[in-house]
Amino acid sequence: MAIIGHQKQWQFLRKSAELNRFNHAYLFWGQSHLGKRVIAKEFVRLLNCQEDPRHFSNSSSGQTNFTKSSGGCQKCWSCQAFQREIHPDLIFIKSEGKEIKISQIRHLQYFLSFRPHSSLFKAVVLEEAERMNSEAQSCLLKTLEEPSKNSLLFLLTEHPRMLLPTILSRVQTIKFFPVPKSEIKDYLKTHKISSSNIELISSLSFGRPGLALEFSKNPEKLEKAYKTIKEIAEMSQLELADRFQYVKTLASQEHDPKEILESWLRYFRDILRIKIGLPPELEISSSFGYNPSIPQIKQIINSIEKINFLISSTNVNLKLALEQIMLKI
Repeated sequence: MAIIGHQKQWQFLRKSAELNRFNHAYLFWGQSHLGKRVIAKEFVRLLNCQEDPRHFSNSSSGQTNFTKSSGGCQKCWSCQAFQREIHPDLIFIKSEGKEIKISQIRHLQYFLSFRPHSSLFKAVVLEEAERMNSEAQSCLLKTLEEPSKNSLLFLLTEHPRMLLPTILSRVQTIKFFPVPKSEIKDYLKTHKISSSNIELISSLSFGRPGLALEFSKNPEKLEKAYKTIKEIAEMSQLELADRFQYVKTLASQEHDPKEILESWLRYFRDILRIKIGLPPELEISSSFGYNPSIPQIKQIINSIEKINFLISSTNVNLKLALEQIMLKI
């Protein structure tokens, strides 16, 4: 799979593979849908490619067959198995409910305790690592302190501060940032997507390639995201009682609160762009004449980010949480 953006991070990893100086554990830190999972998988694929596991020259031709934007030759059995996520030496671990439990970390340890089945390295990708409870984090420390031979561990997170300092001190941290809109548009142009949709998708994704790909494959999700942004733009013009009624209706329906809050974040970050003299990503952001102060916008954004975090990690009351945001608009 092609890597969209993040060339500085990717070239750093490729170079470490060339020099045989890569770490056994990495922390990939950044917003959701940036491509952290893709790059972890591509790095594992690069190291395990049957044509050239360490990205050295091909012994028969003297040439490498790797592209700059992906890992491995993409043609051998190993590359294809890692891409399809069916390789026996790669597992992904996600939270069960709101937490990653100690039983899952013990499964990780058991998996890594065996030699690779059919590759040079076994790998575990731990998604949303901040969801590990205290027992799970303490258990993971043993793996970080005494890593298995020929093993790779990737911790993906939006909130590294939720991890124990002793974990952070034992991994190599790589920060990921939003990708320029132009790079997302260039990638979307290689697919059969109308120019108007490319503009809307690249705008609504706000620098997150994974979200852009989801929007391109799911028009309903794209429409829903735009509708949510339009609704919050309209809410900014209404009285507090009307905003509270909107929240009450929203909380009573089956919505993904994280998707709602992320759409709100896109809108208010776009308003901030306008306030500091930058063009808006979305035309709708300048259509309603909403004119808060810069400190007010920052307060709203901080509030949304805080509540988004609480929803992910606690059983916070959604209605009360959303009302707190409405009080600041």
